[in-house]
Amino acid sequence: MKRLNPSLVFFIGFALLFSCYYCNAWHLAGSRWFTNFQADSQELVIYRLMVSHQQGIFADYGSLERYRDGYGYSLQALPEYYAGDYRAPLKTYQSQIGIQGMCFSLLAAVLPCSNALKIQLFYILTTICMVITLLFLILWMYHEFGPRAAVFAFASLLFAPWLIVMSRNLYWVFWIMFLPMMIVLYGVRAEDQTGRYSYYGQALLIFLTVFLKCSAGYEYLSSVLVASLLPVIYYAMSRRWARRKFLTRVALILSCGIAAFLVAVCVQSCQRGLLLHSTWVAGLTHILFDAAKRTYGHPADFPPELQASLRASVLIVLKKYFISFMLIYLVALGLFTNLHLRFFRQHTRLHALCVTCWVSLLAPISWFTLAKGHSYIHTHINFILWYLPCIILIACFLGYFSQTILQAEHIESCHVPDSRMLKVAPAIAILLCLLLTCIIPR
Repeated sequence: MKRLNPSLVFFIGFALLFSCYYCNAWHLAGSRWFTNFQADSQELVIYRLMVSHQQGIFADYGSLERYRDGYGYSLQALPEYYAGDYRAPLKTYQSQIGIQGMCFSLLAAVLPCSNALKIQLFYILTTICMVITLLFLILWMYHEFGPRAAVFAFASLLFAPWLIVMSRNLYWVFWIMFLPMMIVLYGVRAEDQTGRYSYYGQALLIFLTVFLKCSAGYEYLSSVLVASLLPVIYYAMSRRWARRKFLTRVALILSCGIAAFLVAVCVQSCQRGLLLHSTWVAGLTHILFDAAKRTYGHPADFPPELQASLRASVLIVLKKYFISFMLIYLVALGLFTNLHLRFFRQHTRLHALCVTCWVSLLAPISWFTLAKGHSYIHTHINFILWYLPCIILIACFLGYFSQTILQAEHIESCHVPDSRMLKVAPAIAILLCLLLTCIIPR
């Protein structure tokens, strides 16, 4: 396949993904699902905008805000904000620092337009950040594996209902969850090309991006950290790194990520202590209580609606996420892994990519397991983790396998049978995966 101009590929890819993620242009996700997805969580940011407009960006120490009555969600935040009606009874949402609310409040303060237009501009900005982040991942695949692998991976992003409904959400700002992985990816890529690696630069950027993620919520943090290790695993295998070099890179990533997490917890402990009119110790105690109800807390210590999630076994939780559209991807990965081991075992990059795909499964599994309570309840959200970045990598692997098969007649050592079915099988597999993902998004 002839290589296209990267700038043209980037522009076309941007237009296609942006139209899908910003306005669901091709209706690959249900209209109601797209409009209402996580409107309750996004409401926390909208109410923060209201408080910032009235009292300043750092009122209530910058925390997000929620509806005071009932369970805590009115689902009327957007109409109220559009109308300039700021009379809703609110209380602080203290489960995170809330940096996304502060950032959007700062932008809202300087934008000379209506509130309705501000929200649309925030949607556009968030979508652009998401699209550009993903396209840089696709561009790396384009240069590393060729156009066919990049096209397969891009298709997995385009026909992705979960990414479509999540990408513009102002609470989740999902693009920041890819940042640590992208920092590591382009860091090791630069080292591969130039032979130079900036330990201090990488450490600082990993720390800042993980801290940014923690400041916008601790959800999926284990998945983010596991995903950030994947570029190192791939390059270590494909470039045959020494063991010491590999372990040094892994230690750098994990130490910076854990340090960023601990700093975020310290900052939030102080913030929460101030909100409680107490000390940071009281703030930390409440943080640990929140963590317990999302992980392995004692059921008797929590309300009845949370007890089932804490009593559920890890296997029950994992079953919820594996018996889904992800099953077809796993079948495809297993099938083509077997073919790879039969015909292309000595193909270094293909083998490294295959192993990286299997290791990437640990990213979502880590959250499903560590945050068992959260994962048991939030099946309406957590399927998105299969895109961080398992599905994208599996699609890339299928594309690269397809490209390798087509070139196999020029590789005498492969001994690949001349079978048309074998050559079209990866394309059929990715089409089935994408079709089932759109038909059965859970």
